[in-house]
Amino acid sequence: MPAITAWSNSGKVVSGLFGSGVGALVVASWGYSGAFVLAGSIGLMAAGLAFMLRQPGRKLVRPQPVAQEVS
Repeated sequence: MPAITAWSNSGKVVSGLFGSGVGALVVASWGYSGAFVLAGSIGLMAAGLAFMLRQPGRKLVRPQPVAQEVS
């Protein structure tokens, strides 16, 4: 298993370096406010996509309205 851990960690290092480089380019070209707006909009889109996720194999259950008693 140590080989899998080594590959996993090197992938994290590469993605961290790539992500910080892209972040530096965005800040250099759009400024801090542009980078902040871009990061916020990406975060909101990710939250929207995560909200639409459903567990595989489960049916969508809609809540039934509560019947009111007539007196």
